[in-house]
Amino acid sequence: MENINKFEKNPEKEFLYNTEGRLNRFAEWRDAQLPKILSILDYIESEDRTRKQIGNIVRAVINGAEVLVRQKNMVAREEKTLGSGKQDVVSKADIDSQSEIIKSLEASFDPSEHLFIGEEGRQGNEKASSVFLIDSLDGTRAYMLDYDDYSMSVAHEENGQVDFAIVFMPEKGRLFLSYKGQSFYLDEDGTKPVSIHPGEFKDSLLYTDFSDVAESEEINGAMSKFWTQVRHQSPPFKEVRYNSAAFGIPDTVFKNGNAFIGFDLEKVDVAAAAYFALCGGAKVWTSITAEHQGFILVTNGDQDTETMFLAKIEELFPDEHSKMYELTIDNVIFK
Repeated sequence: MENINKFEKNPEKEFLYNTEGRLNRFAEWRDAQLPKILSILDYIESEDRTRKQIGNIVRAVINGAEVLVRQKNMVAREEKTLGSGKQDVVSKADIDSQSEIIKSLEASFDPSEHLFIGEEGRQGNEKASSVFLIDSLDGTRAYMLDYDDYSMSVAHEENGQVDFAIVFMPEKGRLFLSYKGQSFYLDEDGTKPVSIHPGEFKDSLLYTDFSDVAESEEINGAMSKFWTQVRHQSPPFKEVRYNSAAFGIPDTVFKNGNAFIGFDLEKVDVAAAAYFALCGGAKVWTSITAEHQGFILVTNGDQDTETMFLAKIEELFPDEHSKMYELTIDNVIFK
C-alpha cells in the first residue's frame, strides 16, 4: 500500500512537522523566551547564588526539551514494566532527555552531594539530603502520537521536603514554576503570579488524567461508577482530560478549576505539580508514597467540592481512601 503523507501537498505544513521544522521552531521559541523565563527570577526573593541555581535548573530542563523535540519523529519504542505491572511504552527520547537533564544539572550540582531520581534510573549520592525528582517525559503516548500536550517536570527536595518545582511543555511554550511558596506561570505573553480563587461547586469544572484504562476489572468498574455519579451531579461537571498529570494539575490551578483527580501515578510524576498547586493556594490529598503509586486529588478549596470528591473516593475506592493524606505548603513530603 502506498505510504501517503497527508502534508505532501503543503510544503510549509510539512516543514512544521518534520524534525528540522520542529527544531527550528523550538530554537526560535527558546531564543525569544529564555530571557523571559529567566526573568521569573526577578520575582523570587532570594540570594543571588540561589537565583543562579534556579536559572541553571531551568536551562537543564530546556536542554532536555531539545532532545525530545529532536527525536520526536524517530522515537525508538521499547516496553517496560512499571511497578504496578502495567505495560507502558517508553521512548529512547525519554531516556536520552533524562540523561541530558541530569548531565546539565551535574554541571551545577555536585553529584557527590546530590541525588538525581527519574523514571528511567537514578544516579548520584544515595545518602544525599538534596534530591532532584525528574520526569523527562510525562504523556509518552501523546508524544508518540504526535500531540503537543506532553510535559517535563523537575522537583527538588531537601530532607524529603519539596521546595522547588518546574513544569514545562516544550511544544506549547508554557512553563509553571514554584519556589518557597510562590507560583508563577509563563507563556509568550509574559510572567503571571498564580493564586487560586476558590470557585463555587456550581461552576463544576473537573480536570483529570483518568483517560487510561486500568488493568483491574474492579478498578475499571469503580471508575465507571465514579464518572457516572460525578456527571450526574446537579449541575453536572464539565470534564477536561489531560494526557499529562504533571501539566493537568498546574493548569487546573491556573484556570481555577474545581478539582483535578488522577490515578495510578508515581511520586516523580506529580511532585512538581503538587508543589505548584499548594504554592498557588490549592489543597492536595494523595495516597502516593515514595514506593507506591496511587491517587492524587487537587481542589480549589471550595468545601462542597472537597466533600463530594473525598466521599466518592471513600465510597468507590476504599483502599485508596484509607491511604490518603493531605499535603500542605509546609509539609510537601510524600510518605
